[in-house]
Amino acid sequence: MSLKDLGAYFQLGEKLKDARKTSGQSQKEFAAMLGIPASTYSNYENGNRIPPAAILQKVADVLKQPVHVLFSLDAPPSPLPVFHDWLESVGYDVVLYEDEEQQSINIRDRATRELYRLTDQELDMLQEKVAAFTRFQMAEFINAQKSAKKGGKGNAAKE
Repeated sequence: MSLKDLGAYFQLGEKLKDARKTSGQSQKEFAAMLGIPASTYSNYENGNRIPPAAILQKVADVLKQPVHVLFSLDAPPSPLPVFHDWLESVGYDVVLYEDEEQQSINIRDRATRELYRLTDQELDMLQEKVAAFTRFQMAEFINAQKSAKKGGKGNAAKE
């Protein structure tokens, strides 16, 4: 799953557009309020790029609303945030990163404070490995349950 897909899941472009329209500003005016080029802001609204957290915070500041309320980030409708939640539950912080050349996801190990940058391809590979491991573990669990049931039925018949 790419970062662009993540933006689509959260509908950030549409929410940015709604926020801008609520303020009564044109794209150019709103971009100026945020301190970014109008073309960059336009790419955010059109879903061509994902705005970094700092820009989302600036939008929230301009509109005087909390980020999670403005962008409805408290109830994500996608599997990636579930993966995100899982990473956080095992001790990693997940942060979107963007510079002029690329977008990526940063994973910070809370214990060591080390930062790892994942590209879209690496994130896809990690998610597939986690999915494969989960499928393997579930198959083991199901087999153990089936074995236990077979063993239980045989024991019940003997009594």
